[in-house]
Amino acid sequence: MLEKIIALRDGENSVNEFLSAVRQGIPSAVFGVPDAFKNYLVAVMEDPVLYVVKDGVSASLSAQAIKELSGKKTVVLPPKDETLISARAFSKDGLFKRIAAINGVKNADVIITTAEALMQTFPKKALSLEIFKDEEISREKIAVFLTQTGYERVDSVEAKGTFAIRGDVMDVFAVNEEEPFRIDFFDDVIETIKTFDPETRRSAGVRQSATIMQAKEYTFADDDVNALLKIAEKELNAADKTRRGRLRELYDDLTVAAEKKDEGLDVFSALSVDCGTVFDLIPTNTVVVFDEAKRVYDVAVLNQTEFDERFNSLYAAGEVFSFAKKNCCGVEELKRRMLLYRQTAFQTVSAAVPFFNPLKIVNPKAGGVANYRLDFKEVFTDINNWLYSGYSVLICTADARRADMMSGDLSERGIAAAVANVGKLQGAVITAEKLSAGFVFHEEKTVVIGSGNLYAKPNTAKKLKIKKQGFFTAPEVGDYCVHETHGIGRVLGSKKISTTEGTKDYVSVEYAGGDILYVPVEQMDVLTRYLGGERKPRLSKIGGADFEKIKKSVKESIR
Repeated sequence: MLEKIIALRDGENSVNEFLSAVRQGIPSAVFGVPDAFKNYLVAVMEDPVLYVVKDGVSASLSAQAIKELSGKKTVVLPPKDETLISARAFSKDGLFKRIAAINGVKNADVIITTAEALMQTFPKKALSLEIFKDEEISREKIAVFLTQTGYERVDSVEAKGTFAIRGDVMDVFAVNEEEPFRIDFFDDVIETIKTFDPETRRSAGVRQSATIMQAKEYTFADDDVNALLKIAEKELNAADKTRRGRLRELYDDLTVAAEKKDEGLDVFSALSVDCGTVFDLIPTNTVVVFDEAKRVYDVAVLNQTEFDERFNSLYAAGEVFSFAKKNCCGVEELKRRMLLYRQTAFQTVSAAVPFFNPLKIVNPKAGGVANYRLDFKEVFTDINNWLYSGYSVLICTADARRADMMSGDLSERGIAAAVANVGKLQGAVITAEKLSAGFVFHEEKTVVIGSGNLYAKPNTAKKLKIKKQGFFTAPEVGDYCVHETHGIGRVLGSKKISTTEGTKDYVSVEYAGGDILYVPVEQMDVLTRYLGGERKPRLSKIGGADFEKIKKSVKESIR
């Protein structure tokens, strides 16, 4: 890890001044440093960190950089896609990432999140099951855990959150894995655990153990569900005529979700005894670090305002129950919880913030490193100038081949450089380690050039795989389609939607009442072309209650 080479904590400088203030619990603000140096300061902090950044893209970049600098375990805690209506109408990708993050928090050194996520509720715990080769455990016991925690039993495993059983073989696609795995049993003993490609079904590797995380945020016992349905029924009976019609449909959706025990029950999450906030997940010695405290506060206020306005509108129309109001913790509660922890911030402007009042100002003499990808030869000129000025230069190349090439290029220009991954930084040093972006720390005359400053990123985009449907069943624009949960809709077209997590392509599907469902293109396998006899079939309502009744009547008719 790069921390073994970049030893900025050894001298009397602003890095140690900052760390000393944090250690003593003195609220401090660090002014005027680039993002790369912010990540370095977080990476060298001694206690667990909750790092609050502006959006999901920044969170992912910081998590990667902090891990590169220190080797620490980082977890990005994303916000929910939706906080007021049923999660069934949204992509499960975001849900699975969130569940994996919640499970990873307990062992994380650095948790990176956003102001939006801080305002939302989180389950205080995440259920998981760890299995081992040669362990004695029945298929039935694993199947019960999977069913209770949101996994769907299918004939053939193709998507995350599903499992299949065939004789002595169980296939599981855990939400925390990128490939499914196959468990072979001999009686009730696990003989082998092998990962496999869901497309070719070929084995991809052998495992000694596997961890299966829950596939939904909250689990409810039958007694709890019945009690929660009574709370919803009481509100339904007390509702006025304006709310009662739509509230009745919402209540019917909940009864369907109760029968299926699916994620539709997350509507009740605010009433769960396991419902909490980010602050219920982190240890008491955590340091809260704000990237621009004023921005965090402004976003929090904006989120609460938007949430309150949307809740009031949906509540008046009977689209939500009153307890949905608890899904946002509120600015005042956020302030109260934040003040229980040590705090520090990276700032560019000085502004008063209700939950952060710095008592110490730190001004490191730090700057960024240029992007050399467009004119690579410039890096050699800069390295030579830095060395002439008495600076030490660390050059990150991301792999051994590039390290050797960089060594040869420097040697040709008369610049001596050592290739090393450990040891004190002196002169020019080349390392095969990866670093997204570098920085200059003038106080210690140290330059760190990141591999991201030198080389273009490889294209790691995954190809879209259409798993289930063939050419003749894939719906096109204008077609009526059938969603496996929500039923019959009409394909309107495709749309790019930008969120704090980035920009993705979605297929928009119209349902009854003009409601629109956005299906991620990578989940197109949940849609098939409508092949019924009607030219203009009746559109279903989002939520699945109507479609569930149709499926139930069809099953009964063929018995």
